[in-house]
Amino acid sequence: MNFCPECGAKVSWQIPPGDDRERAVCTRCGIVHYDNPRVLVAVFLYHEQKMLWTRRGIDPGKGLWAFPMGFLEKGETLQQAAARELYEETRIVLPPKKMIPMSLGSVPVMDQLYVVFRCPCDEELTAELTPETEAWAWYSAEEAPWEHMAFPETSPQLSQIYQWVRQGRFAVRVGEVTTDGGDYSVFPLADDEVD
Repeated sequence: MNFCPECGAKVSWQIPPGDDRERAVCTRCGIVHYDNPRVLVAVFLYHEQKMLWTRRGIDPGKGLWAFPMGFLEKGETLQQAAARELYEETRIVLPPKKMIPMSLGSVPVMDQLYVVFRCPCDEELTAELTPETEAWAWYSAEEAPWEHMAFPETSPQLSQIYQWVRQGRFAVRVGEVTTDGGDYSVFPLADDEVD
């Protein structure tokens, strides 16, 4: 940022009083502009032992396999964003209330926060191809395209999710996503029922 979006004056990078890091501060109106991490959501749909994978039609990871995901928009709840991203990438319509929180992952090197949801399905839903999705398929852990993942650093999380799906018991993961899979704490749920 070079100019203040409030008044148009030049900004200078300085540590504001009471802060501990440099911020863009307007030289005219004094407004401090914060550049905070962006929030992404992802959705894991599953039926019995299989999860819905999508082959990405856009970068990053074009041509590789992942799950419906994208950035939270202004004015959306996390669950609404997950349902919207699912629709944008697959044309599958599910209500936001079906999105069950499953993982919170910080990615400090990219200034991002990932909020991952799971969504049980009564059947293997049919997706459609979209500009964001070149292909889709329901895969068990044994069939999954592990060697062609768009974001291989998420494979430890994905393996654990497959295990939870097999067992029918879930938890919430909280931690940091890194190239080696990250460091997560797992908080078991006492009751899988969600109102």
